[in-house]
Amino acid sequence: MTSKTIAVQLSTDGARELEPFLAYAKKNTLGYFFRCETVDVTGPFFTMVINTGVDGERGSDISLNVPHGFVRWYVETEQESAIGFLKH
Repeated sequence: MTSKTIAVQLSTDGARELEPFLAYAKKNTLGYFFRCETVDVTGPFFTMVINTGVDGERGSDISLNVPHGFVRWYVETEQESAIGFLKH
């Protein structure tokens, strides 16, 4: 089974409102994004499962439910190299 790489890019408002959680985020030229285990976009909130590990080590998972407007976009791929900013 191939694992997917998922990145969720936050909007400017999303980054401002989610400041306490930005310790688990990464930053690119567009702002902050989360690397997620899974996402669910079907409910009233955009749900992200984020692993809190750092430097490639596994940590605990947290489920973060945010208004859809906090998300600029998200991308999901089976080949991490297909998305340059996701590379370690």
